[in-house]
Order: sequence, then structure tokens, then C-alpha cells
Amino acid sequence: MDNSQGYFVNLQQMVGDKTGDDVSSGQDTGAQNSQEHPNLRQYMETDHDESDNCDVPVDTTLGVSSDNFDESGERKRKKVGRKAHWIQEHKKYLRNTGQSYVTYTSSKVRRARQVQPPCSNSCRLRCFEKFTPEQRQALFRKYWDLGDIEQQRLYIAQNLDRVLPKYDRRTPDSKRFLNTAHFFDKDDGTKERVCQAFFLNTLDITQKMVRTIQGRMENSAECTFKDSRGGHQKKRLVSSASLPLSTV
Repeated sequence: MDNSQGYFVNLQQMVGDKTGDDVSSGQDTGAQNSQEHPNLRQYMETDHDESDNCDVPVDTTLGVSSDNFDESGERKRKKVGRKAHWIQEHKKYLRNTGQSYVTYTSSKVRRARQVQPPCSNSCRLRCFEKFTPEQRQALFRKYWDLGDIEQQRLYIAQNLDRVLPKYDRRTPDSKRFLNTAHFFDKDDGTKERVCQAFFLNTLDITQKMVRTIQGRMENSAECTFKDSRGGHQKKRLVSSASLPLSTV
């Protein structure tokens, strides 16, 4: 019994000595290899999980469309239209084509444009005899089908002509416009003069529209009919409380 216990004790000591020898030999071998190969030791001490410092280029554009980036390489911001802008543009289209619409600010209903009655029987030019109702309707549709305020102003300007008086009694600072003759195109291509009432009622426009065009034709060296409304920027308002007090 004592012999068996002694055998196992000797066996454990032998195994322990063998393991210790292997470990010590492994450490000695590693130290020797690291001394012989310094690059190997540096490789063993570095963290291999740091893949961000890798010199291999990584293609990060996979699956990303080039349309999402501008010329400088920055990502484009998605354009989102304003709903209020869409509503205003639609109302503008209805107004320029002579259709009924509701104003954006005051919510007033504006009637649709239509041909109004011609001039009276006492008209000196007898305009109601020169154009039939069908011809007046065609002139009305030709004007409103343009659908653009600039083109409509140009159409009116082409059908206006200044009447130079024999004696101009206006003063230099007078704001009075010269007399204007109104015309409409006939089917044969000629122009027929009509009175102002017949001209306005056929197109269903106001006299203010004609006066605006007259002012641009007389006062502008380079006449343009571009619509300049709504092009200004909102000005910054400064309250009186933020202004510095006067020291005078």
C-alpha cells in the first residue's frame, strides 16, 4: 500500500517537472525567437483588432449612388418643395388663364373671365359692327390661352399705338399719357381700330392693365414687360426697444 502511494507521488512529481520544463522551455523559445526576430516581437505586442489603421484602401461607395453627391464630394440635401408654394403657383396659373380662383391671403373668390358686352350703339367707331361674337370669343381665347402675364402684356402692347396730337399742350412735368389707339387683328391679318371700351370688354381686362403698359412704353428706354411682383426679399424689422438711447 505504501509502495503504491509512493508510486503515484513520484508520477505526479514527474508530470509536474515535465510540465514546468515545457513551460519554461516555451518561454525561453519565445524569448529567443523575439530576440532573433525583433519584428516578430513587435507584431506580437500590437493589437490585431485595429483594422482602421490598415493601409489597404476600402471602397466605401459600394451601394451608394453617385447622384447623391455634388461635385465637391459632399452629400446633396434632398429638395423638399413647400406646399404653400405649390398652392400659390396653382392659383397663379388659374389667374393667368382667366379661370376662377380663391385669393391666397384674403380668401376672396375671383370670378372667371368672360367676354363682356360690346360698346354702345353711340360708339363713333361702330366697333360692334366690325367683329362678330364668334370673332370676339376667338380674340378672348387667344389672349387668355397665353397663360403668362409677360406674354399677355406683350400682346396688349402690340395692339396699342400712340396718337400724336397736332398740338401738344402738355407741360414738361405733366404725368398725362399720350392718347392711345386700340386695335384688334382681323381674319385677313389686318388691324382694325376699336374704342377703348370694346377693347377692354372683349379681353375682360381693366384699364389699369393698359395704363401699366403705357407707362412702361413711355418711361422706359428699354421696354420690358417682365412681372417684377414678389421678387423682393423680406426686410428685417428692428424693434424700437432694441435701439440704443440717444445721448444728446
